[in-house]
Amino acid sequence: MQRRKSLFVWHIFVPCILLVATSWLSMLLPPDIIPGRMVLCITSMLAMLTLFTSSLKTMGVSYLRASDVWYVACLLFDFLIILEYSVLLWLQRRREEGEAKWGQVQPFPATDGTKLVRPSPVKPKTSKRETRQSARSLWEDLQEPSYMDEISRWVLAVFFIIFTIIFWSYYAASKREHSEQ
Repeated sequence: MQRRKSLFVWHIFVPCILLVATSWLSMLLPPDIIPGRMVLCITSMLAMLTLFTSSLKTMGVSYLRASDVWYVACLLFDFLIILEYSVLLWLQRRREEGEAKWGQVQPFPATDGTKLVRPSPVKPKTSKRETRQSARSLWEDLQEPSYMDEISRWVLAVFFIIFTIIFWSYYAASKREHSEQ
């Protein structure tokens, strides 16, 4: 039985961890490097799909295997990283559009029918520290793209580690139960 476990570890577990880590590392790149981040994420997802489909062909069984659960979970984490980046880009675009509207000069009619121009309001400059120290809720903090990226980076990594521990604990316990019977 030891030989099968090492095969699983070296041919499935380690490559998937490296591919998910590669996707996770893309979150360390600045959000404005769209091609770099997307290439890392999509390439790792395609590589993982290739591994998954090749494992389905080599082990033709009709039931759910532990490796299938592992592959699907890793694909899900890759997808969540891509989804996080999509939301990040959407928040940035929404914020940029909002700032463009905020700084535009908007004419308004005067009482005599001519148009007067209202000066655009000046937004007060605040530092990141002041912003974070203010009494905003978590939801408002997550509206800040850089903060959302920072939080997602760690949350997804911690969830992947927790999933890995639960996965190995569950299958180690179920293997012990089968060997005792």
